[in-house]
Amino acid sequence: MTDTGHSRYEPAVLHPLARLRLRRAGVKDVRLTPNRAMVTLEGPIDSQQSDALSALLRQWGQEHGPREVVLDLTAVKSLTTEGAGFFFTALYALRRSDGRLTVRGANRQVAATITRLGLAPLT
Repeated sequence: MTDTGHSRYEPAVLHPLARLRLRRAGVKDVRLTPNRAMVTLEGPIDSQQSDALSALLRQWGQEHGPREVVLDLTAVKSLTTEGAGFFFTALYALRRSDGRLTVRGANRQVAATITRLGLAPLT
């Protein structure tokens, strides 16, 4: 726990398999509070990263129960429609617990993919 009240998944101190799971999912950083998960993603997000992100979001939801997930997509270079599947997983899980999903920093291509899928209110 940091002095700001956030716990943080530190890739440097995680078990090597846990670090690998985060990297495969395109996760650069995660900060957790009792009610919020702030997740910074990087690189291209396709179906492989989407599957890993979906699994991680389900796990965090079960372990920490955040009511809000904030996704920072500033460092995401591209997002395929198949890669956007994790948005639906996150939305479904959060809506079941009266939570919400917020997206920040989406570039034009990423924002266009989100809009095509009908998820524009997230951006």
